[in-house]
Amino acid sequence: MASHPVVPIQHSISTKLLKSVFSVYFLLTVTVTSIHMIVEYQHVREGILQELQTFGETFEPGLSISLYEMNIHHLDSTLAGLVKVPTVVGIKIVDEQGIDVSAAGLIRTQQGEQVRLDAAGNYQEEQRGADLFFHSFPLMQRASDKVIIVGEATLYSSSDVIIQKVRLGFMFIVANAIIKTIALWGIFLWIGERLLNRPLAALTEATGKLDLDNLGTTKIEVKNTGRDELKVLEMAFNSMIRKLATASAERKQATEALYQFKNYLHNIIDAMPSMLIGLDNVARITLWNAEAEKRTKLSESQTEGHPLGEIVPQLKHHMEIVDQTIHIQAPQKMEKVKSRWDEQDCYLDLTAYPITADGITGAVLRIDDVTHRVRLEEIMVQTEKMMSVGGLAAGMAHEINNPLSAILQNVQMLDSRLTPKLPKTQERAKAYGIDLPALSDYMEQQKVFEYLGRIRRASKRAAHIVDNMLQFSRSSDSQKRAVSLEQLVENAVDLASKDYDLKKAYDFGQVRIVRELDATCPPVPCVAVEIEQVLLNLLKNAAYAMSTHPSESAEPIEPAESTEPRIYIRTQCEATTVQIEVEDTGPGMDEEIRRRIFEPFFTTKAIGQGTGLGLSVSYFIITNNHQGTIDVESQPGQGSTFIIHLPLTPATSDKELHGA
Repeated sequence: MASHPVVPIQHSISTKLLKSVFSVYFLLTVTVTSIHMIVEYQHVREGILQELQTFGETFEPGLSISLYEMNIHHLDSTLAGLVKVPTVVGIKIVDEQGIDVSAAGLIRTQQGEQVRLDAAGNYQEEQRGADLFFHSFPLMQRASDKVIIVGEATLYSSSDVIIQKVRLGFMFIVANAIIKTIALWGIFLWIGERLLNRPLAALTEATGKLDLDNLGTTKIEVKNTGRDELKVLEMAFNSMIRKLATASAERKQATEALYQFKNYLHNIIDAMPSMLIGLDNVARITLWNAEAEKRTKLSESQTEGHPLGEIVPQLKHHMEIVDQTIHIQAPQKMEKVKSRWDEQDCYLDLTAYPITADGITGAVLRIDDVTHRVRLEEIMVQTEKMMSVGGLAAGMAHEINNPLSAILQNVQMLDSRLTPKLPKTQERAKAYGIDLPALSDYMEQQKVFEYLGRIRRASKRAAHIVDNMLQFSRSSDSQKRAVSLEQLVENAVDLASKDYDLKKAYDFGQVRIVRELDATCPPVPCVAVEIEQVLLNLLKNAAYAMSTHPSESAEPIEPAESTEPRIYIRTQCEATTVQIEVEDTGPGMDEEIRRRIFEPFFTTKAIGQGTGLGLSVSYFIITNNHQGTIDVESQPGQGSTFIIHLPLTPATSDKELHGA
């Protein structure tokens, strides 16, 4: 029983081969036929031109005499007879001056227009006339001793005449080509069906019945006589089946091992706390681990094939690390890149590793959130600065204190020696013949006493700085007691309202103090005087900032108070600590100032208005004496907020209490 083809005849190899062969055959036939037709067309055209020439030689004498004698009737009769000749479609007679005398049939005017003479003798322009060609000859009147040219005649023929002559031959050529093509097509299909399609169909049917689970017992047989290519193909298939049977078991084992390894590797990648993103050579995503999905809320299927800058716009301005890694084929790293995720500022470490597999380049981008580490490093640096400056402050204070005491003492002695009110001073001046009142008036006019007063005030200010430095460097001997947080705030505000410098320079009375105190907060174990000092320093700094750089960007509580300087004092009770916030509506500070705000001797005030120790001492009091924390949040134009955390549980020993 013959096998039925499993491939439709129109898609079989024999049909494709037939199409290829007959495509070439058809092109050759069309080309040869076209050349034949073109040659035949030209041959007929030359024959018609020869006929026109013969007609011209035949009718030239009669036309010449009629034109010479201006016998128009005879001319028209002759032209009417000529246009009835099959090869002549038109004729035109002009005199020696080129003026049309007579015409008949289809002609071309002097302007090149193709027209036909109708029954009434009028010209009708033909829009789509046949292609005209012509033969012109002169009309001559011969006398005994000379020849006179009386005009010119033009005989016209057209491509339609040529087509009429060659049509039958063309039809025969085309019919012959079509009949031969159809006959050859059928013969080729019949041969291809018997010798190629049926054996291939049988082979295809046999391969379709292969049992992949029992390849060892499977064999393909094709009923085909002779040892031709199909027989060789049958043997090759059977050999391949035997090899597949051998490799099938190995493939199953390798597939299972690969699947297990893939799951293992995927679990390792997903277990990493870093974002791992695979990228191709144009930064399109090819790998997306669980941490990346967690941070972006996008699954791997949602991101695969998309540009990284489109999926993670925070990294759009840092894509050069990926480009450089792929270009130089070496790892690249960017540390502490400031970014913003989930409406919060953070710091990222970006590390890109090059990948080359099967000639395809790419990179793996590792993203680590190091915000917590950066914050800890800032705290550690700040703590180291404060610890190192402690000993320095103590030594400097002691070294400065001695000459400072001498300056104050000598200024006091000068003042007592020059004051005429003291009896001993009067006696000594009289002994030397000095008019002490006159000398006193002279020194008053020369502002000597004023200069001495300035020296005294400057010395006292320096002494105050020395006291702050000593307080900064030594542990407090005060005992902590449970104090009401609300009372501490009220005392600090009261001190600020009575502070001379605040009244004189900053007009503290014009500052609105907004208290947002948590009444549920328990008493806080602390040294009340020290915490009041910290709050007073924060209030003074806030008043100074708002007086020198008023800000209008802070959002007011009430529209009418948009220009009123305000300080917010908030308290809040937490699990093991209490939080104190001091917020102002001043100009705020940039990142560089915020980092250095607690450094000793760092100040943004004008020369002579600040020592740079207020916040340093406050930092020391909170962190060293009370084991708390103090931090600041600020942006330019958005004010500043100082946040203090104090523990609710006091230290268990005096050593822990004072950090001794």
